[in-house]
Amino acid sequence: MEEFALKDAIDSHFHAGPDVRERKLTYLEAAIQARDAGMKAIPIKSHSTITADIASLIQPLITHPDHLFINMSVEVQKELAQEGVFFDRCFPTEKTSPLRMEEMAKRIREVGVMSSIVTSDFGQPENPSPVEGIKIYIQQLIQLGYSNQEINQMVRINPGRLLNLL
Repeated sequence: MEEFALKDAIDSHFHAGPDVRERKLTYLEAAIQARDAGMKAIPIKSHSTITADIASLIQPLITHPDHLFINMSVEVQKELAQEGVFFDRCFPTEKTSPLRMEEMAKRIREVGVMSSIVTSDFGQPENPSPVEGIKIYIQQLIQLGYSNQEINQMVRINPGRLLNLL
């Protein structure tokens, strides 16, 4: 199977340090890995600084709609998608999502590729690095029937529009 290249991809949700809990790597290390993988951007976010607050107020992005503590219904997501909202589709893990990868792929199909942004949400010591995580996520979605064009939409075009990079 052909590997999807990360050139110009954007992981708009990952974790690096320093932060309120231990992280796998620093922001500088994350930036170097992303640059070396050919990625276009990795916006810096934090749980403990104003950047998280500003991002949630000015950008039409809902993070973790499928997270255990949010678990937003497909119907609500479809309604919000029609209003131009993007959904941060974090890599589903047992700790964060009631969905397995197959179910996440189905959820993205139901709500739509045009409103989905695929992100790793990695950076925790127990997970792979953000770059490795996004590569794994992309490969699994391709194995589940997503085309390179659809992946491109979710890792380049949608986050690029959200961040005014396109």
